[in-house]
Amino acid sequence: MKRMKRMKRTTILMTALLALAMLTLPAWADVFSDLASYKYGDKTQAAEKLAELVKKTAPDKYAPIEAKLIAILESKAATQDGKAFACRNLQQIATSKAVPALASLLSDKVLSHYARLALERMKCPCSLAALRNALPAAPDCVKPGLMGSLAARKDTESVDAIAKLLGSSDKAVIKGALDSLGKIATPQALTALAKATVTDDLKPKHVESLILCAATLGDKAALHKVFGDCPCDVQKSAALVALVKFNDTKAAGMVVEAVNAKPSRLREGAMQIIVSVPSDSLTKAVLAGLPKMTPATRAHVIELLGKRGDKSALPTLVKTCTTDKDDAVRVAAGKALAELGGIEQVKMLLSLPGGPQIVTPMAAAGVDNVLIALLDDKALQSAAISAIGLRGAGKATAKIIALTGDSSANVRNSAWDALQAIATEADLPKLTPLLVKMPAGSERDRAGNTVRALASSASGKTKDTVFQALAENYKNTDTKMRQFILEIGPAFATKQALALEVAALDSDSNAEKDKALRSLAAWPNADPCPALLKLAENGKTNTQKILALRAYLDLAAKSGSNEQKLARSKKALPLIERTEEKRLLVSKLRNIHHVDSLKMTATFFDDSAVAKEAMNAALDIIRRWRRGKDTNVVIATLKRIVESTKDKGLIQRAEKALKGLTPQK
Repeated sequence: MKRMKRMKRTTILMTALLALAMLTLPAWADVFSDLASYKYGDKTQAAEKLAELVKKTAPDKYAPIEAKLIAILESKAATQDGKAFACRNLQQIATSKAVPALASLLSDKVLSHYARLALERMKCPCSLAALRNALPAAPDCVKPGLMGSLAARKDTESVDAIAKLLGSSDKAVIKGALDSLGKIATPQALTALAKATVTDDLKPKHVESLILCAATLGDKAALHKVFGDCPCDVQKSAALVALVKFNDTKAAGMVVEAVNAKPSRLREGAMQIIVSVPSDSLTKAVLAGLPKMTPATRAHVIELLGKRGDKSALPTLVKTCTTDKDDAVRVAAGKALAELGGIEQVKMLLSLPGGPQIVTPMAAAGVDNVLIALLDDKALQSAAISAIGLRGAGKATAKIIALTGDSSANVRNSAWDALQAIATEADLPKLTPLLVKMPAGSERDRAGNTVRALASSASGKTKDTVFQALAENYKNTDTKMRQFILEIGPAFATKQALALEVAALDSDSNAEKDKALRSLAAWPNADPCPALLKLAENGKTNTQKILALRAYLDLAAKSGSNEQKLARSKKALPLIERTEEKRLLVSKLRNIHHVDSLKMTATFFDDSAVAKEAMNAALDIIRRWRRGKDTNVVIATLKRIVESTKDKGLIQRAEKALKGLTPQK
């Protein structure tokens, strides 16, 4: 019974497989039938369907597809486009069975390209033989491609046949032969290239192939001959690169000679070789040649040695850094040491002119720790502080803060400068008391700049704490410090800072009044507006009133909703008399996209001094603003512009904006 069930299941499975095969074969037949008659642009999409079929088929099931494609290649009725796509797919799946069909197309001016690429990718000897055998009799137009495929396969047996083509009358064939011989790179190929005589336009390719072939073979004599015979500096440089890679001592000396020569492409090439081509003999030759170079050349070459990355140059660079008589050379040596050296060079480098800048990019581990240790070295203290600041070494912050009280003014100034780079918000409460106690002068200005920079990015709570410390000392400090506290108020912008600024407006000191007014004008939000409006109304001098009004107009439009901005701006209208303030208000209204902004702007249409600015502002508001229910206001404003001005540009803009607008009922 069980056996009968198994037989039944087997019968069902075989029937299903047979049915599947019957369904699949016709589909394949359609694809290949369509491909045989395919032309670019056909709606059958035979090429795409074939590619999809190959993609979905397992490699061990390629044979039926290959047979169908071979049949297309052998068919006299198949189209050229169909055969091209057959070759393309054979690039992926062809075996030696496809070689005869592909070989038959190698002399075809169009299909040769597709056929040879399929043969080029195959590994069997017969595919290579097919390419080789087709070369002599092939048309000149396909010979470069055939030689390219032979070169890609590194076919040494084709060298003689390719070498014969150096005598062709077709320049494309000669160029292909030169290129292929250079890539195949056998002694016979090198001999053929060395004997070849070519026209001037092919000489660059000739030399390029000679260099490639000789470099591949490691033939230094041939490379030296190319360098000596070739008039082109670029190709001389290429020969030098190959020779230096072989660690050729003579070539290393030639690089140094080129560096010492007058400016030329060869000199540029030699400089690039120093940077990029590894070679022990080159490093030794360059180091030995440094004393004979001019200071300018020596400095340049030393910089290149740093980029070269060869640590064997370190002893010479250290000596140059300490003994060379030329400042530029010593600095260059220092920069090179910074790239190549480690922490043992930090102290010496720091002592050079521009030492902090030289040490800054050093990537060696432990540099920051060495610099922190050097903070105790009186001779290098200031330089070490500067380097720490430039490197952003925050772990030195506590020690740098302590050095703000050093007996040396240079050290103190360097410390404050560095703190601007490395201190954080958390350090502000420590720095503020130091600032308040400092006497007036450039040093306090430095400290103030540091506090200001840190305050601008601090959180609200820290700002409150720090400004409170400043405010507590406001009355008991000197005039300049009071002015500084007022000046940095906008960086804090706290309630206490605002109150202090407003109170200073009533100061007996004109300097403090002026500083407070200018600080309020620089406030980051609209909080000072009430105080500024009051001053604009009741200021003791006309200048004070004007400055307060201008500051008010600027801040009124600075923060809040459009309605809030407009409400503040309307309060200033009774105070605006001068053309300058009218223009300022109009410029602010331009960026408030609201119907009331449009209405307020329109109040200036009859003022000849600002009418043009007001109309332009109104047009900008209309263009950017989503009108909604206020279309009638817009239409009325635009019509008024058309009727009120003679400016053609304004009229055109208004008429254009009117198009498509329908009055609301």
